[in-house]
Amino acid sequence: MKILVMRPSPEGEKLVNILNKIGILSWHFSLFNFSPSSSLISISKKKHELYTADIMIIFSKRSVYYTNLYLNKNNLNWPLNPDYYAIGKGTAIFLEKYIEKKILFPNDEESSEALLDLLYEKNISKAKIILLKGENGRKLVEKKLLKNHFNISIIECYKKSFKTIDSLLIEKWRSYKINTLIITSGDILNKLNDTIDCFNKNEWLFRCKIFVVGSRLGNIARKIGWKDIVISNYANNENLLKIIQKHN
Repeated sequence: MKILVMRPSPEGEKLVNILNKIGILSWHFSLFNFSPSSSLISISKKKHELYTADIMIIFSKRSVYYTNLYLNKNNLNWPLNPDYYAIGKGTAIFLEKYIEKKILFPNDEESSEALLDLLYEKNISKAKIILLKGENGRKLVEKKLLKNHFNISIIECYKKSFKTIDSLLIEKWRSYKINTLIITSGDILNKLNDTIDCFNKNEWLFRCKIFVVGSRLGNIARKIGWKDIVISNYANNENLLKIIQKHN
């Protein structure tokens, strides 16, 4: 098994380092560059709302990182009043570095669906709910909460831009005999499908084994064209490593 890890930095590099140490040849390529959001609903324009929240929902470590970056630069602190919910354990542990509060997260699967189930366990009908997320991220939680008339506000913390995948890069990956991909978002699956030409998709990309996080990404990968799909229920490196070793 020769692996291309396409999860963003720094978790992608960390996973590659571990895999190479245990003898599984791996390379890292993050498809995105990240930077602070400057949208009309960015944290710089809605910072006052942070302190009106009853519930704060955090969708990624990157949301935590860029929110904390903004707060530090402006001598502000994380609000202590809200109940905090994270998309998964890794994000919750990362957030605990900055606030001393219990962070709730789904135990069974890291997904928007599981997060909604957890949220609905409490009476949130009168709560002011803030969603901290990246620009153009998945909107399932936002749509479901709006549909049910909850009081929500979206704050965008960061944005991402795609890097170029050219023929030389694909040629390099193929020369390394990469036959396995680690992918942690639907954006990456779709971008690979949109960018890589038909010849390389059929002769290489879709012949690779692919590890994805959650059944939703598994379904997307299957519809695009992959057949050898392994699903991890958790996005953290510890669980990904276990499942990779199991299939190696």
